[in-house]
Amino acid sequence: MANRRKHRAQRKGAVSRKGKKKTGKTLFPAHFWRRWALPGLAVCALGLSLYLQTIRFDYNLDDKLVITQNEFTKKGLAGIPDLLFKESFSGFPGYNPDLIAGARYRPLSLVTFAIEYELFGLRPDISHFVNALLYALTLLVVLRVLVMFLPAKGSPWLSAAFAGAVLFALHPVHTEVVSNIKGRDELLALFFALGALYYSLRHAATRRRLPLASAAMLMFLGMMSKENAITYMAVVPLAQFVLLRASWRTMMRTVAVLALPVLAYLWLRIEAVGYLFNPDAPVQSLMNNPFLEATLEERMATIIYTLGLYVKLLFFPHPLTHDYYPYHIPLMHWTDWQVWLSLVLYASMTWWALRTLPRRTVPSFAILYFLATLSIVSNILFPVGTFMNERFLYMPSLAFPLFFGWFAFRQMPPWLARYQPAFAKWSPLLLSAAFALGFAWKSLERIPAWRNEYTLNKAAIEVSKNSARANTFYAYTLYRMAVDTADIEAKRRLIAEAEPHVDKALSIYPQYSDALRTKAGIRALYYQLDGNLDQLLADFAEVARKGWVDFLDTYMKYLNGRAPAEKLIPFYHKVGYEIFFREKGDLAHAIQYLQMGLELEPQNPQLLKDLALVHARSGNARLALQYAQAALAANPDDAELIELLQQTNGQ
Repeated sequence: MANRRKHRAQRKGAVSRKGKKKTGKTLFPAHFWRRWALPGLAVCALGLSLYLQTIRFDYNLDDKLVITQNEFTKKGLAGIPDLLFKESFSGFPGYNPDLIAGARYRPLSLVTFAIEYELFGLRPDISHFVNALLYALTLLVVLRVLVMFLPAKGSPWLSAAFAGAVLFALHPVHTEVVSNIKGRDELLALFFALGALYYSLRHAATRRRLPLASAAMLMFLGMMSKENAITYMAVVPLAQFVLLRASWRTMMRTVAVLALPVLAYLWLRIEAVGYLFNPDAPVQSLMNNPFLEATLEERMATIIYTLGLYVKLLFFPHPLTHDYYPYHIPLMHWTDWQVWLSLVLYASMTWWALRTLPRRTVPSFAILYFLATLSIVSNILFPVGTFMNERFLYMPSLAFPLFFGWFAFRQMPPWLARYQPAFAKWSPLLLSAAFALGFAWKSLERIPAWRNEYTLNKAAIEVSKNSARANTFYAYTLYRMAVDTADIEAKRRLIAEAEPHVDKALSIYPQYSDALRTKAGIRALYYQLDGNLDQLLADFAEVARKGWVDFLDTYMKYLNGRAPAEKLIPFYHKVGYEIFFREKGDLAHAIQYLQMGLELEPQNPQLLKDLALVHARSGNARLALQYAQAALAANPDDAELIELLQQTNGQ
């Protein structure tokens, strides 16, 4: 009879290794918040007060993609259908989803931006406040989940769960997600995913259907926020097993129900984007494909290296930057010791987690949670467009308070009691306080960097010194400041500071279009200050050679008729004929620039000859003949033109 009761208890809930039953009443006591309300409010207040300073911050970084220059968002409520049924950045003019790996379908955060725009217009203070509030609410859910894994026997204020929630609230790697308005997709994804986890556990403990339905709804909202919520398809059954020793039937039923909103999201994504994932569209820009210049060996070694950096940032979040683009992270090789250290670390973590999983330990869950949620942004499964990013750690970072709480409050005191009994009792709180002070100091130092584009790019260039993107963005910010000021000396100082950074960016990545545009803008501003046309045209020729011509087109149209024709015509010959025609085979731009030269001197024999040769290559015999005859009128003995004329007449 006793064995039968024990077997029934195992089927209903769980029996811990100490024999204590874990049931719905254990994990979900009826009056939970009577005991935890004040600690919960304290954690919320901590997170909110930490990030309340951001309401004075401006839009920044990719906010233009989703708010300030997004045509759908700026329609307010009328733009919501477009946001729900189109690629997330398609409302940004000129956006091309093929320029980045895959595509983006994260409509929920954009819908919230559209609602804010409808109610308040472009108000960064409102958006920053909403982000801070969402973070505070997420901390409440984090605390609730931590209590399930790290239950408190005594005062909640002195518990592992409360200490873990405080450290999560203060963790500096969260500064990018909360301080950058666009980071709301990460905030919403974790908030809803944790909600799905909570109700999935409640279903496993009570066998009721309503919690499972709630979990499915929250899972759908998490997926609509950001794709990484899909990793909770592995986290949920893992948590059910660790906390409740749930049966395979319960876990599979939960996964099957949660799969429904995931499939619904994937269907919506295919309808909006046109495909689920398109590996046959390789990205040819180093800034969106950091492994473009890497061998397979370099790619794998660099990925393993960045995975090690993620673990390091969890425990020692310094230095921090928003820019991990080429080549702030260098291409690594298997001969680098850092790669092997990271590989051994992950192999050891995985082995230990799997070995201790049957005992349902907190560290085994923490490690497997970290691996599962990081996998989708690791560059192993598919490219994410950058080597790594601190915002990618937001969801995986929940592993830190879990592991810390287990180590500091459960493992460290018994070990220290053998050597320092008096110190052992207070060691968890002292270690928690040390980490909290360090995290708070670093967060307070880091958050102000997100005030505006200048402060962010200046902070980035101090850390990401070898990033082509960081150097370019900082140079462009200085260039824009120079354009906007009327002070001549200030203009000179700003562009003098900007030019070395854009030159460094081009030395790292010579084809970088944003750097070429910034370089052209700086040289144009120098020309306005000192009138050195020769230097300007030499720089513009290099810009044309690298292939970035939009700014060049605009500025050369401005110069035509203003600058001396005797200097512009040789430039048009060099750019139109030598660079676009001879070097690049770009007939359209070759004809465009040669025609711009003819606007200055319609009978220039060199330009007429150039156009004859270009049109002959393009197969337009009529125009080739027309320009060849006009050029021969000035150079009747030109053998090349005579041969071209004979060939054209023959056609």
